[in-house]
Amino acid sequence: MKVDLCMWAKNGARFLPVVLKRIDKVIPNENVNQKIFVDDSSIDDSIQIAKDFNWSVYTNKEGFVAGGVKEALSHVKSELFIGIEQDVILNLNWFDKIPSYMSDPKVAIASGARVPTHPVLREIKSYWYANTKDVKGTMDNTIFRTKVIRQIGIPDVSVAPISVDRYLHSSICELGYKWIVDKKVVSDHIRFGLIEEERHFDKLSKLGRLKTPFHEISMFKMFRLVGTSPIRGLHIAFKSKRPLTLPYYVYQRLTGARRLVRRKRQNNVESIT
Repeated sequence: MKVDLCMWAKNGARFLPVVLKRIDKVIPNENVNQKIFVDDSSIDDSIQIAKDFNWSVYTNKEGFVAGGVKEALSHVKSELFIGIEQDVILNLNWFDKIPSYMSDPKVAIASGARVPTHPVLREIKSYWYANTKDVKGTMDNTIFRTKVIRQIGIPDVSVAPISVDRYLHSSICELGYKWIVDKKVVSDHIRFGLIEEERHFDKLSKLGRLKTPFHEISMFKMFRLVGTSPIRGLHIAFKSKRPLTLPYYVYQRLTGARRLVRRKRQNNVESIT
């Protein structure tokens, strides 16, 4: 099986050497057709690092994840392609496990799980995986069926600049295809700090998710999650033996509620105008 490898990146020099080295270790060279690296105006050494690891570099003309995926897809030649993002270190068994799901022609996309490297964030994410039945996949450690993705198309940057995963999930379901997530194949999502994580999510909240026309969590459910967060946070802290998990989990739910309220208000303003 030959696959194209795709990465859409921006200022990833901090992580790229370890990420690309792991890709070379996990995915045998004889199975690789192309290495496609799409750069979104990086001002660090991302482009040179990609070239050093023998990736062909292209320019993200439209910007954001949507623009990067669209540009990468335009260069794909294989029936299957793999997307790995600049801050995800693949599980060592990823290539042995995930591509096998594509033997089912109704599977359009298959992913592993990924959890943060920061210990507190890791415990919270692991708890979420263990207690969530319908896990949605992400774009960052994923194999795609090229013809299906081309049939669907990638959303315009003005519609879903960063929420490409949500767009694809909704679209493949409508077409009768499946997106498989194997929660047992866990890759590492590089994260260094709690403040950095909240800034990241705040940035995502302001970028494009306001215009994403897909299912959003309801206000009732969000406030229910906030109300039960001390109990759940205590459970995670006790189980993981990491006391900091409790206050951070509560804080995470509160900030999530704040973003949701802000998003609803902005949507109301836009609908009036």
